[in-house]
Amino acid sequence: MREPLIYGIEEIQKLNKSGQQAAEPHLSFVSNSKGCGSIIDISLMVPESVILFVSPPACARHITVYPWQRTGRVFFLEEEEKDIVTGAHLEAIEEAVREILACAEPAPRLLLIGASCIDRLMSSDIENLTRKLSGKYHIPMETVWMDPVIGNAHPQQKLWYKVFSMLEDSRNLLRLDAVNMIGRLRPVQKDSEFYRILRNAGIKTVRHLAQCQTLEEFQEMGRARLNIVGVPFGIQAAKRMEARNGIPYIQAYPTFDPDVVHEMYQNLSHCLGVPLDDGEEYRYTKKRVEKIKNLLRGKSIAVGESYAGMVNSFQMAVDLRKIGLPVKYIFCDGYIGSKKEEITWLSHHSPETQVVIMSHPSMVQVIEKKPLKTDLAIGTHEDWFYGCPDTRWITMEPVQHDTDYASINRFVSKVEECMGAGREGTDEEII
Repeated sequence: MREPLIYGIEEIQKLNKSGQQAAEPHLSFVSNSKGCGSIIDISLMVPESVILFVSPPACARHITVYPWQRTGRVFFLEEEEKDIVTGAHLEAIEEAVREILACAEPAPRLLLIGASCIDRLMSSDIENLTRKLSGKYHIPMETVWMDPVIGNAHPQQKLWYKVFSMLEDSRNLLRLDAVNMIGRLRPVQKDSEFYRILRNAGIKTVRHLAQCQTLEEFQEMGRARLNIVGVPFGIQAAKRMEARNGIPYIQAYPTFDPDVVHEMYQNLSHCLGVPLDDGEEYRYTKKRVEKIKNLLRGKSIAVGESYAGMVNSFQMAVDLRKIGLPVKYIFCDGYIGSKKEEITWLSHHSPETQVVIMSHPSMVQVIEKKPLKTDLAIGTHEDWFYGCPDTRWITMEPVQHDTDYASINRFVSKVEECMGAGREGTDEEII
């Protein structure tokens, strides 16, 4: 077996310039951070809906290990090989839909049919079937896909686009004093200064899809003044809403850099046409970040992809280096084509950083024989790569990291806790 795929950041830059990926096509290890289960998370955010997930048992592992399977809104239909080949599973789908509509309580107002890579591969006509069943049973139905192997885009990107395509054309309707949070799997935390700063500026509602209780509330998202896109997966959905609903958007991705948050608030102020005052929070957070620079001096840090917390591990590394923290390892899936800007910056400012291709089969050697040693691991689920018992691990879940000062202060507190350092004062003094 070949040596594990671990590159220097300058090697990664050369590959990126030449248009190559960091790993040849291979049988990938699908890590927890890939987030295939997001098809259920996002689907169930649509209020008054249920989902029927149709797949072989192996794919179903992504949807059967989470608490929402016990909400009464998730149904699973197992596909067998012979039925997929003959198309008989399409008849089984109709039978399952009929059974769901007869027994689900409360009665759903929207039914989603989730399909997987195997139906893409076999060109099963599930979308046409969904349209026919919707007309036959007089209930809105949509097809959603969990197809990371066969699909031409990440499942989350396609699903956000699908969900917000359900909004009615609202270009001629009165705008509400509201902004939408698009693309993140969870709303901004309640302790965030974000809500207070916008409320003080006259914005009455900050809405995330998961906070909608009815389909009517969901439709009100089409009348917001602005969309704030939290991760790249939401960009296509935001562009669709800009065209169909007349809602402009800005990008505000998770960050560890207070300067980026400050810039976001200035941008938000310009787009909304109202003054936003974040000066006190900005100064306080800058001081706290300065303290952990001393705490981590001489330490090694590893960063990685996170399901709900931070998708782009290269951007996470850039943020940490900008605030003066050393990054020894970046864990990624090998797809580097869209990360040119971050890779170029790191090659100039953090040439000692190494990139670990975590999805490659050769990485089993790292797990079994050559565990990586680092003092602090941030944002990665792949904690089994760290065989050193002294490694501290900061997860980005279950509390989502956002583009706000509260998230940065929460992260600083986690670092202080992990490294055994106390601090004076509390976040509540400012946040």
